[in-house]
Amino acid sequence: MQDFRKIRAWQENRELTVLVYKATATFPRSETFGLVAQMRDAVVSIGANIAEGCGRATRPDTLRFFQMSFSSATELLHHLITSSDLKFLNASQFRELDERLDSVRRKIAKFMGRLRGE
Repeated sequence: MQDFRKIRAWQENRELTVLVYKATATFPRSETFGLVAQMRDAVVSIGANIAEGCGRATRPDTLRFFQMSFSSATELLHHLITSSDLKFLNASQFRELDERLDSVRRKIAKFMGRLRGE
């Protein structure tokens, strides 16, 4: 059990969450319950699962929540690509969000590797 606020992936995802909320605020109103909701749910889920994993008593349980966090990050990547394809995000916005998400995903994967003893 450890303080999730000290996990770099959580810290970076906190910043990413703000950026996703700001970016999706400009999406078409028709996407409020579509991509906007999906993207916001996914980015919040990344951090929430890191936090919950840090509150678990066993290594396998912690690992399970970090895996869910990684899965949410992968889901968000799909939504970012779709948003770019639909021109809801411009190339610059997509690039920044993609790079930040990639950093979060790499840190989560590294943390999971440590939990597995790799």
